[in-house]
Amino acid sequence: MLCIQTVIPMVTMYTPMALIVILPIFGKDIPYLGNLTSSSLAVYPLIEPIIAITCVATFRRAIRDMCHCRKKRPMPTVSRSFLSKLSGPQQCIL
Repeated sequence: MLCIQTVIPMVTMYTPMALIVILPIFGKDIPYLGNLTSSSLAVYPLIEPIIAITCVATFRRAIRDMCHCRKKRPMPTVSRSFLSKLSGPQQCIL
């Protein structure tokens, strides 16, 4: 996870910015580099938590539970006749 979290900022932030600085020095021009850079800078905050959620098992389970993706076990039900047997001669009020 740490390797991925190290590579993603390099690809989405540092490399496009370095190209914006270095390419004009060599007289090269990429027409849409500014759009690519601003888009990649905007996408980075979205990608970072997704990496953490997919790599850490506790986070995955929490998201799965929040989305109700796992089947829940049915709650056991207690019948009135069972409750009346437990309470003895008193009446059970439900």
